[in-house]
Amino acid sequence: MGTTKDLKCGVIKNEALEIFPWNDNFVIGIPEIDAQHKKLVHMLNNLANNLVFNTDDIDRNKLFDDLADYATFHFHAEENVWHQFLAGDRWETAHKGAHESFVTDLAKLKSADETKSLNEVLEEILIFLTHWLAYHILESDKRAAMVVLAIQSGMSIEQAKQKTHQEMLGATGVLIDTVLSMYDTVAARTLQLMKIEQTANALIKRNQLMMQSTPEGIHVLDLQGKVIEFNEAFCNHLGYTHEETLQLRVQDFEALLPPEQIQVGLQKALKGHSQFETKHKRKDGTLVDVEVVVSGVELDGVKCLFALSRDITSRKEMEDKIRQLAYFDTLTNLPNRRMLNDRLSKALALSKRTGHFGVLMFIDLDNFKALNDNYGHDVGDLLLLEVARRLTGRMREMDTVARFGGDEFVVILSEIEGCKSEATIYATAVAEQILATLGEPYDLATHDGGETKNITHKCSASIGVVMFSNQENNLEELLKNADIAMYQAKDAGRNQIRFYIQ
Repeated sequence: MGTTKDLKCGVIKNEALEIFPWNDNFVIGIPEIDAQHKKLVHMLNNLANNLVFNTDDIDRNKLFDDLADYATFHFHAEENVWHQFLAGDRWETAHKGAHESFVTDLAKLKSADETKSLNEVLEEILIFLTHWLAYHILESDKRAAMVVLAIQSGMSIEQAKQKTHQEMLGATGVLIDTVLSMYDTVAARTLQLMKIEQTANALIKRNQLMMQSTPEGIHVLDLQGKVIEFNEAFCNHLGYTHEETLQLRVQDFEALLPPEQIQVGLQKALKGHSQFETKHKRKDGTLVDVEVVVSGVELDGVKCLFALSRDITSRKEMEDKIRQLAYFDTLTNLPNRRMLNDRLSKALALSKRTGHFGVLMFIDLDNFKALNDNYGHDVGDLLLLEVARRLTGRMREMDTVARFGGDEFVVILSEIEGCKSEATIYATAVAEQILATLGEPYDLATHDGGETKNITHKCSASIGVVMFSNQENNLEELLKNADIAMYQAKDAGRNQIRFYIQ
C-alpha cells in the first residue's frame, strides 16, 4: 500500500480538545485504511486547536496543498483495495465519484479563501472535513469494507452486497445513523463551544446561534420542570407559539410518564446526565417519538436542566420494518418460524403456569405442487394468501397462525380449559372447521398480458395435532411430533386429522 504520508498543520497545544474524537465506531476493519483515517482525524483536531488558541503558524496555501496531497494518496490506497474485489462494479464507481467530489470541493474552498481571514478559512475547512469524514467513513467506506470482508470470507459479490445491505438496514444501520447525526450536527458546534470559552461575549452570541440553528429541540427547564428558554426547533416540534411555549411544563408535553415520575427524573438528571426515549404530545394532540437527553447545568449561578429532544419517528419506522422482515412472512404477513418459536415458547410457559391445555397443529396443503406446476407460482401465492386469510378468520385473538414454509402452516391454540378429553374435543372441532374452510373452492384471478383469467381450484389439507399441558415440553419435539402426525394424516388418504399418540 505504500508508506503513510505525514500531515503537518501546526502542533496541538492541548490534546484534550478534540472536535472529532476517534472511537471504535469509525473502524471499518481494513487496517491500512483505518490508519489513514486516523491521520486525517488527527489533522482535523490539529486545525481545531490552532483555531481555538489563535496560532499563526499555518500557511494557508500549504494547508490546502497538504490536504490535496493526502487526499490523493489516501484515495489511491482505498481505491486499490476496492478494485481488488469490486472491479467494474457500480459501488466502485460511486466510491470514486465521492473521492472526486471531495477534491472538487476542496479546490472551491481554496479558490474562495483569498479575501477571508485565516480563522474564517480554518472554520470552513473544519466544518467541511467534519461533515465529509463522518459521512464518508461511516457510510461509504464502512459499506465497501463490509462487502470486501464478506467476499474474503467466501461470499460472491452479490451475496456480500446483499448481506451488507441487510446489515446497513439493521442494527448496524441504526448505529451509523446515530453516529452520523451526532458528528454532523454536534462536532461543528463543539468547535464553537471550545472557542466560546475564550470570551464571555462569544459565549452569548454563539449559544444563541447554536440553539437557533440546530434541528434538535433545545429547551432549558427550571427545577420544577417549567420551560424557561428554548429554540425555534422546540417550538416547531411541539406546534406552540413562543408565548405558549413559555407557559409549558414538562407534564404538558411528556406523553408517557406520570407527573410523579417526571419529578423524580428531573431530580436524577440534575445530578448528572440522563438519556431516554419517550413520546411528546404536540399542541394538536398527535404523539411524536423522541429521544431526549437531559443534563444538570448552572446558568448565571442558578441550577437548571438543559434538555435536547430529537424526533426519531423515521428511526422507529425503520426499526419496525426491520422487525417485520425478521419475524413475519413477507408473502402472508403471518408470523414466520422465528416468531412461531417465540409464540410457542410463551404458550408452553403459560400452560405450565396455569395448568391449562394447549394445542399445536401442523397443516400441510394437499397437492399444492400441482397448482404451481400448472399455473405458476403467482397463482400459488394467491392460494397461500387466501389460506392465511381463512385460517386467521377462524382463530381467537389469543391463538397464533404462522406460516412454517412453502405450503405448511402452524396453528397454536392457547389456554384451553377443562380436562384432557374436553380439550381434545375442542381441538378436534377446531381442526374439523379448518378442514372445512380450507376445503371450500378457491376463486383465483390471474393476469396474463392484460387479460384476466379466473381459476377455480379445490384444495384439501392434512392436519397433525399434538396436545401439551403443564408438564415439561420441548419445543423442537412438539413440532417434530406434530409433523409426524401430519404425515400420518397424509398416509391415511389426505384431508384427514391425526393426533400424535405417545
